[in-house]
Amino acid sequence: MRALVLLLLWTGLCACPSLPKAEDWLDVGFRSPRQTFHTFRTALADGQQAGLEYRCFSGAFKAREGLSALTYHEFREQLLEDQPLLRTFFSRAAVTQVTVKGKKAVLEAKVAGRALLLELVREDYWEMWDGEELLDDALVPDLGQLLSQEPGKPDLEIRLPAAHITPTEVRLGGEWKINRIDLPNP
Repeated sequence: MRALVLLLLWTGLCACPSLPKAEDWLDVGFRSPRQTFHTFRTALADGQQAGLEYRCFSGAFKAREGLSALTYHEFREQLLEDQPLLRTFFSRAAVTQVTVKGKKAVLEAKVAGRALLLELVREDYWEMWDGEELLDDALVPDLGQLLSQEPGKPDLEIRLPAAHITPTEVRLGGEWKINRIDLPNP
């Protein structure tokens, strides 16, 4: 992440980030690589959404960089204090190309003629809820391993570990997360 700071030296940006608009907040999510990038950009431009920024990164990215929710907050505070133009850079970045191959994607975004490449991965998961309480959850390599279908029957069955109480909600899904950020050479 610290390498992102170098990119600011190559751009002629003013210190004012483009603040998120209502439609930016309404589009927050992780359903596609583009939406994940826009979510990260919106959260960073807002300046008050470190938790949402952190959620944009894959489990592998967090492990590789030694980040937890607490350490990301501390790192982010220091980074933004040292490099106030970082928010401006991302708030003005425009996606120019997205290439998806299976559960991996490469997204290119440009600012002031400089290209930034992001590798994203799709992380599949399940969650069980009882009202507002998360009972259990897990990442899975492929949602298909949780589903079964009897030959000739239209119904899909979901197989999850049994909860100690009956859940009020079960979620299955996949979210695109930032796995790597490659900056242009100076």
